[in-house]
Amino acid sequence: MSEYFYDDLDMELDGLFDLIEDPLINSFFIKGEPDPHLGTSLLRCPKSLQDTIAEEYNLKLGNGKGRKKQLQMLEKRIIEELPRRIEVMSIDDVKMLMTLAEGEEDIADAANGFSLLGRGWVFYYIDNDKQDTIPVVPVEIVEKLKEIFKDRELIVRMGCCEVFRRYIYTLLRLYGVFDKNWLFTVIEKHSAAEESGAEAEEKGTEEKGSEEKGSKEKGSKEKEPEEKASIEKASEEKRAGIAELPETDKLIELLKEQLSRIQKESGVFEINEDYLYASELGDDEDYKKRIDTVRNKLYYEPAEKDIIFYRENYVDKRSKEYHLLKGYLGKKIYNTETLEKLLEELSVEVVEEVGGLFAVPEILERYDCTFSSGGDLKEFEQIFRNWEDQVRKWNNRGFTNVEMKARGECGSLAKIDWNLASMTFKEENPDPNSPCPCGSGKKYRQCCGRGKK
Repeated sequence: MSEYFYDDLDMELDGLFDLIEDPLINSFFIKGEPDPHLGTSLLRCPKSLQDTIAEEYNLKLGNGKGRKKQLQMLEKRIIEELPRRIEVMSIDDVKMLMTLAEGEEDIADAANGFSLLGRGWVFYYIDNDKQDTIPVVPVEIVEKLKEIFKDRELIVRMGCCEVFRRYIYTLLRLYGVFDKNWLFTVIEKHSAAEESGAEAEEKGTEEKGSEEKGSKEKGSKEKEPEEKASIEKASEEKRAGIAELPETDKLIELLKEQLSRIQKESGVFEINEDYLYASELGDDEDYKKRIDTVRNKLYYEPAEKDIIFYRENYVDKRSKEYHLLKGYLGKKIYNTETLEKLLEELSVEVVEEVGGLFAVPEILERYDCTFSSGGDLKEFEQIFRNWEDQVRKWNNRGFTNVEMKARGECGSLAKIDWNLASMTFKEENPDPNSPCPCGSGKKYRQCCGRGKK
């Protein structure tokens, strides 16, 4: 069942009703008129879905007459645990749940809502007559959410957990495997820097206020008490805004407390002893080797801007080396969307290096990216290696090869075996109506292809 709850669904669906053709439709859809109540939806949903939700809450449903009573216990537990689970959920998931609750979802929202199905927060009803699917968030869940969002302290903790999640995701992008104490260190440094900056700004505001007061004439002295009170009030309000988020020590304490819950909720990383690692590595020899590689060694220390940037990007697409590689491959791959997908796959391989010896040639072959000669192949590899040297890599603990060399260490290079004995070189013949590879902006047949068949 889990693959239906947690795997990505195709966003190109014209409607969720298309899923009804699936042979396992009876495993997670409820047939008939939608019901807004949690208890009724739990009773009506398929037995397999009941068991999946119960397992999520560490309950085991029996068979026979006792099952109905256990479902009532499950209903109670879903409501009781909602605040604790919401606290560590991503903001995007919370927004999606609220969108479903308000009935304003589009096809993408409705499909993404399947990730919440196994928690008992949303149920999917199908109407065969209308050929429609209806996601329903029970009224008990909606009412509890309204109550939760009145708790200011819980909202602040939610914000903290979102910050933690962003740091974790970014460090996973940079390192693949890292010591959890390094996570605490990075957040602690950034938080302390922010506090220092806020204090300096506050001090500057107060000094400016003092200078303005000192330059006033004696005749305006009677206004001083009023102005002083106003400045003090503004200072207090400023401090209150800063204090809304916990101080550094409390922030780290909260992170240590919530880390395992964030891991369980996100499902994108694992924790083994003192290390966090990307889930796709698995508990295999590759993972263990990477642990040994980073043990007791210095990591690249990301700035705050890196936390934002690398959460969304594998590599820096603004670099000169990236644009040179893109320009070179653009002469072989004319479709812009296909070219972007190729570059994305190459980026992931260069950063993670999990594909092995034949990964890069296999990626190029999959996109039908061929070379016209041995010289052409050599030119590509040179451009590729120049770009790779500027990329932050897992095997370098987040450093680029250039930075590793400056540190007196050997960087990591993606292993490439071209298998030249079986390689066939192919003369490039661009589409006559495609943009000319020279970059003139003209069609190939009107430019470099003029006179060629």
